[in-house]
Order: sequence, then C-alpha cells, then structure tokens
Amino acid sequence: MLESAALAFDAGWGAIKLYFMIGLPTETTEDLEAIVELVRKTAGLYMKTPKDRRARDLSINVSVASFVPKPFTPFQWEAQDDIGTLTEKQEFLKKALKMRYVKLNWNDARESFLEAALARGGAETGAVIYEAWKAGARLDGWGEHFRFDAWMAAYAKMGVDPAYRANRQIKLDEPLPWDIMDYGITNEFLLREREKAYGGILTANCRESCSSCGIDRSYGCALRGD
Repeated sequence: MLESAALAFDAGWGAIKLYFMIGLPTETTEDLEAIVELVRKTAGLYMKTPKDRRARDLSINVSVASFVPKPFTPFQWEAQDDIGTLTEKQEFLKKALKMRYVKLNWNDARESFLEAALARGGAETGAVIYEAWKAGARLDGWGEHFRFDAWMAAYAKMGVDPAYRANRQIKLDEPLPWDIMDYGITNEFLLREREKAYGGILTANCRESCSSCGIDRSYGCALRGD
C-alpha cells in the first residue's frame, strides 16, 4: 500500500483514501495505534516526494467502519463491540488523527449496532421493522433521518433485546436463525475459515485449489472455469 501511495505522490497525486475497520475479533489497542501510524507513514511519503513532482497540497481521507457480524460469513458467531466500546475507539482515532491534512469519516456506532441486531435477527425481526416503520423510521441510511429511538422503542414493544443479537458471542454449535436457508456454503467450511482467520492463515483463490466450501458445483466452480 505504501509503495502504491509513493507512486501516486510521485505522479502528482495529492489525495489518498484509506479504508479501515475497527472492532474486529482479537483487536487490540496496538491495532488502533497501527492505523494512526500507517496514516503518518503515508503522509511522510508525500513529504519525501520532490516538490517539483508532488501535488501542491496533501489530503488523506480516512474512513473507519465498525465490524458487524453477518450471516453466511466465518465471523457470523462473533460478538460485536457494544456502542460504548466502539465510540471509545472512534474517539481515540479522532484525537490521534487530528491533523491538518487528514479528514476522518466514521459510522455512527448506534447504526452499526442496529445493523448487527437486524443482520443476526430471528423470526421476530420482521415485526420489529414494521413497528419501527410505524413509529417513523424512514430512510435510515441518511444520518439526518436516523431514528435510533424509534428502533429501540420497537424492540422494546416486541419484547426483544437487540443486544442479545448484536453483542453476544454465539456458541459454535448453537442453531442459527438462518440455518433454514440453503445458501450453498456449509457451516463446516465457515468454521474452518474462522479458525484460519484467528491463525492469520490465508485461503487460496478458488482458481488455484478447492477449499471444499460445500457449494453445489452445478452453480458453477471457479476451479473448473465455469
């Protein structure tokens, strides 16, 4: 990444966009500090670029998303950081990246919490969405329309705890609400991928070797080229 940034600066570009995710399993304070260090190193490359070749001004746009455990992924069992923890991490980055040439963008931690609660919800989720809609929740993807209170009121009315869905570590042998769906990939494969993720082990591209994901090959297989 740094090599690419150096080439861009040398070619006269002065704007760089960096994307990060916080709240991933096993994350430590050192990981957050590494985000800051990577931004500093990127800026340092601009400063080292000869003035006659680099852009007049430097602009580093840093976008930080919050981890949301999603169904059909190796991390579907993982707990999401609670709102307070995500907010603390965002505040750390806001202070550490308070630099003239850096613009920091982040997700509202409440939106990420709601996204996780909905993504891992069970049969009760439809009723919650309907109640939130009746309470005025509209166009929630836009911050100015986000009605967190309406969503929490809907969950309360339906007697559902959203934190149970979003912030709980699910047991690996526990039935999942989406197990009723056949999406082609087996949970056994996802568990193997989860274990590899914790070990920092990469999975080969499907065109190089088969990972035995369990998909019905009539859907097509990259290894076969179809």
